[in-house]
Amino acid sequence: MDNRRFKTGGFVVAVMIAICAVQAKADEKILYKLKLQKGQKYYIKMTNEQKISQTIMGQEQNMDTTMGMGIDFDVNDVNDNGDAWIDYTYKWVQFRQKTPMGESEYDSSKKDSKVTLEAQNYAALLGEGFTLLITPNGDVKDVKGLEKMRGNIQNKLPEGPIREGAMKGLEQYLSKEAIKEQTESSMAIYPDKTVGIGDSWNKTFVLSYGLTAIVENTWTLKNRENGFATIEIVSNIKPNPQAKPMEIGTAKISHEFSGKQQGLIKMQESTGQLSHSKAEHQLSGQMKIVDTGSPPGGGQEMTIPMKINSITTVEINERKQDTPK
Repeated sequence: MDNRRFKTGGFVVAVMIAICAVQAKADEKILYKLKLQKGQKYYIKMTNEQKISQTIMGQEQNMDTTMGMGIDFDVNDVNDNGDAWIDYTYKWVQFRQKTPMGESEYDSSKKDSKVTLEAQNYAALLGEGFTLLITPNGDVKDVKGLEKMRGNIQNKLPEGPIREGAMKGLEQYLSKEAIKEQTESSMAIYPDKTVGIGDSWNKTFVLSYGLTAIVENTWTLKNRENGFATIEIVSNIKPNPQAKPMEIGTAKISHEFSGKQQGLIKMQESTGQLSHSKAEHQLSGQMKIVDTGSPPGGGQEMTIPMKINSITTVEINERKQDTPK
């Protein structure tokens, strides 16, 4: 027997087997869900980099802002149906801003970093947290501990008008409805059917707090490799006409933005837990500010045209011990 022919034939068979295995993987359907276990500990690091161009009284102004947060994500119990009680605790915050008026920077991981006026609200979050009940679909069933958290934050802020204005704004971000909305917009991404490579699924989120919008999402499973799924997200963003204005001090602020979002998500298939995500956003529209205070400010209105380009990065890693930086 010709050994060369035997070796060549064996190589061809091996290649064919490998091709068939890849094809089988591509054709396989899987149902992605969040499958957490009691005692699991994660650390979530989120960073948002924004470049804002706005026109105020006919003059264009540019502003660069970086916001970062580190959060302990501890699974303290899991019900028989897979619903998980999660403790969220803020462990790290970063706020950096560059405007025509100057620069401001705070990073809680640096011992010599001083809390700037612009970063006060973020710094007050450190050590605080709340508890969520999250389903395998990423939906939020319940939120606990917000009243205690708001009270602790209030005690950290200096007394006077700054505290009053800050708490009025924070109460809107730290309400049960706002936390539910914010969490689901990033976690309720799972399909309601089995999917294979190339398959897509859709869901629309209506955001009524903070940067209000209607976000129409399409996720597509792009790849499966080494126990991880790569998922593409493409979103169409439209104004939410039903959203109530955000109140800060005596001002009421509303937004009307349209644009796109595109990014990639890396998910651990065994747990459904996100490992890494990066998304780019391009928005344009306007912000409307109405001063409801007493004269001479009362009744004044200002409409500010804006363009926002931002990149949001999220990294989630298992924690073997207490919080890393």
